[in-house]
Amino acid sequence: MSTSKDWLPNDRDGQLAMCRAWIAVAVPNESAWGIPPAAMRELNTLCQAAENTLAAAKNETTRTPVATARCKEAFDAMTAKMRDAKRRYFLPHPPPPRADAPAALRRPLFTIHSRGAANSNSSELETAGVLSGRETEPLYFSAM
Repeated sequence: MSTSKDWLPNDRDGQLAMCRAWIAVAVPNESAWGIPPAAMRELNTLCQAAENTLAAAKNETTRTPVATARCKEAFDAMTAKMRDAKRRYFLPHPPPPRADAPAALRRPLFTIHSRGAANSNSSELETAGVLSGRETEPLYFSAM
């Protein structure tokens, strides 16, 4: 069993297969999931480039240090885009606030009020937080 916390497959063929599977699932659901079409087009382009450079790096007649470096660069770009897509589009996001939500839920959690400074070298900020509809005790911060 692997102890790695990375969710990407270790081998390049597995990474390509995962990228193709993401594209096959995400492209039909772009509008429903709020994914911009340009994001999936870019991932598809990067996947195809990685696939082509991997084929060139595996071919014995075209295998050179340059082909290997290009393959590594293509896979680095593809995996960076996959990590970005996972973070932006596939992880759950909190739902947007509803129009009929109580006013207490639409208020900002913290409000910052400035108070008169005791001297010219320092200023104090009072932060009053509203958590779960209850007001908390003011917190004082001193800036130097």
